[in-house]
Amino acid sequence: MFSTSTHPRSHCLRNAFVFCSLAAGALFCTAHAKDAASKTFDGSWEYRSDCQFGHYVQLDLKQKDAVVTGDWSDGTRVEGWDGSLEGRISGSRLYARYCSTEANGGHAVCPSYDPDGSDYFARQNRDLIWFRSIGKGAEKSFEKYVVLHPFIKGKRRPADTKCPSDN
Repeated sequence: MFSTSTHPRSHCLRNAFVFCSLAAGALFCTAHAKDAASKTFDGSWEYRSDCQFGHYVQLDLKQKDAVVTGDWSDGTRVEGWDGSLEGRISGSRLYARYCSTEANGGHAVCPSYDPDGSDYFARQNRDLIWFRSIGKGAEKSFEKYVVLHPFIKGKRRPADTKCPSDN
């Protein structure tokens, strides 16, 4: 037998092991950083459907740690609403409450916010899913509302092509 510290071949093997370990660590860290970045709520998000009167939603969110603030708009070619939102991240969900720029917007008028959290948002790959609350208290549940896509400057947002029947 020979000592691993003096044999030239073992020195090459040790260097190769160290290099591979460093490369694997860098790959893991890069993949982890990309995964963490893909789970942020920060940015501009959009939904578009051209069915019937159309449906257009936009969120502009700013995230700092577990707190998210921003602006929202939701409407059709006929009417729409807008305002601000604030929320907190719990686990993988952003629980939000809203205020509206108009008294008939379905929410408290800005700068006051709805007293209870209304809806939640969750990331799914590159997209952001909006779940709306139904009911109150113990009867409260959530339903999937829209799937928002990240806004990319200069690129038209993809349209939802699943239109309800015109019957």
